[in-house]
Amino acid sequence: MKKLMTSCLLLFTLVALSANTTTDDTYQYRVDLSNIQDDKVQVALTTPQITKNKINFYFPKIVPGTYSIYDFGRFITEFKALDQAGQPLIVERKDINTFRISDAKKLHTITYKVDDTFDATSGTPVYGMSGTSIDKDRGVVLNGHGFFGYFEDMKDRSFSIEITKPTDYYGATGMKAISSNASKDVFEAINYNYLVDMPLLYAKPDTATLKVGNAEVLIAIDSPSGVVTSAYVASNFAELLKAEKAYMGGTLPVSKYAFLMHFLSPGQQVGTGALEHNYSSLYVLPDVPQEQWIQPLMDIAAHEFFHIITPLNVHSEHIHYFDFNDPKMSQHLWMYEGVTEYFSHHAQLVGGLTNLEHFMGQMAQKVDNNLQTYTDQLPFTKMSRYCLDRYSSEYGNVYEKGALIGLCLDVLLRKHTNGKMGLMDLMNQLMTTYGKDRPFKDKKLFKDIASLSHPEIKTFFKRYVAGAASLPLGEILAEIGLNYKAPQAFMDYTYGNISLGYNQDAGRVIITSTGNLNEFGKKMGYKDGDEILRINGEAFPEQAPFSLFSKQKANFKEGELLVLDIVRKDDTGKEQNIQLSAPIQKVSMPGQASIEAMSQLTDAQKQLRKQWLQGATKN
Repeated sequence: MKKLMTSCLLLFTLVALSANTTTDDTYQYRVDLSNIQDDKVQVALTTPQITKNKINFYFPKIVPGTYSIYDFGRFITEFKALDQAGQPLIVERKDINTFRISDAKKLHTITYKVDDTFDATSGTPVYGMSGTSIDKDRGVVLNGHGFFGYFEDMKDRSFSIEITKPTDYYGATGMKAISSNASKDVFEAINYNYLVDMPLLYAKPDTATLKVGNAEVLIAIDSPSGVVTSAYVASNFAELLKAEKAYMGGTLPVSKYAFLMHFLSPGQQVGTGALEHNYSSLYVLPDVPQEQWIQPLMDIAAHEFFHIITPLNVHSEHIHYFDFNDPKMSQHLWMYEGVTEYFSHHAQLVGGLTNLEHFMGQMAQKVDNNLQTYTDQLPFTKMSRYCLDRYSSEYGNVYEKGALIGLCLDVLLRKHTNGKMGLMDLMNQLMTTYGKDRPFKDKKLFKDIASLSHPEIKTFFKRYVAGAASLPLGEILAEIGLNYKAPQAFMDYTYGNISLGYNQDAGRVIITSTGNLNEFGKKMGYKDGDEILRINGEAFPEQAPFSLFSKQKANFKEGELLVLDIVRKDDTGKEQNIQLSAPIQKVSMPGQASIEAMSQLTDAQKQLRKQWLQGATKN
């Protein structure tokens, strides 16, 4: 993931920097992707007219959908402010993201270099889908929040973006180009929020286009080995998108959408995943042969595509008036991420792409993840509100308990409205009541939902979303003829709950994390980076080395000594051979939840399950 960079770049000439072809109110950006050096890109801005003597120029601290502080200003170097004659103005760097420019009424041009977040060596690691990859041999992942800044109180001005590119590159995006030729693309954005909502993927083209109802869907793939192709992804996504369209009620709230997928080069280590946008989603993923993981890829894509509903078309004032440098978070992550995650699985069930057994297994796994990894009694609204700081470690529960909240709501809505309204119907109603340009007030949402559906829904929110009570999964799932069994703890032998990997160079099993050691693991005295040579004197087999763990565990007896021969590096990096040992003991292990279909259903259960196994009830 991380490599050190030098910083030598070809500068633009002042003539090129001072070109001004639009109005005084427009930001005129120029980005040169044809002269990438040391994984850095030169950016130039002809500024809108400034009426203040001093003004702050910002790069984002955070962007919507990430819920992490990234400080994109730390990737900006050689920042300069120039007047129309090309003379420098005084610039003070107030903090990592803020440049204070003096004599700002004379300001005409700003220039700087953008570094590659994929190679960051300090600070909070930026997940790939939120960052910028700059590679002259591979292309560029261009997230606007990593490339472009804005002036204080001037985010609502228009932007012109001119991108010079190698002639064999194609710029894939959900944004429509104002003009385009072999070496240059020009885009326009109505404001800064729109600009950062439109990522671009510049690479040698591998694209496919699907027609899904009223929408044109672009699939752009950048796979260094070619093991993932747009044709294959498109052939699998076609049925998924068809199912999602039907699930939403037969129409989509967008006319154009783009899946932008960048797959990592060998040796790259960066956080992977996907980030949603209004008209696209950007993916940074391992370059794994497509046949091996098309289903997980479809699950991710299904989730991101459903974000066109929320928070993109249903959101609070916190998101609508998002402050990139002093963010205030909404309390409704249960909806933005949880409902979206639920839809991504339920739509595939309803559309016949998966079956009920598969769906129940996914939901049971989410129960286990919620109970084993996160604080179940933490009110979800409270976690959401403070997910950037005090509850940052709890954020991942949006995909676990958040999805279970969605499941419960879907069943309860159908029950209390006699099948007339499901969760997708509710979201369609909210899109009509609010929408992309009309945010709701955080504190009013539960009341508004109850008025659109049923008063009992507000009671559910009060107890289980704003309150600390555990979800009544047994009671609610029984309504649709599903039997829920809560996980039951049991006693078992373990190696201490260590995380394991394999050091290919040394041919050794390595302990990658001791962050979740249980009582026995603490007695063993493991450390991160320990490499295991032998277990009770037995060496690891060359083939299937991890099989030794289960072989030895089968012979564990209470009180007998477990002995591991370890290679551990000292403070100087020198390897030392040591032994770790402790008397074997059983420890309490979390059980697994289960969800199974009942063999005998009442007429009411049959009816409600039938209604639940559909998407929106209204077209």
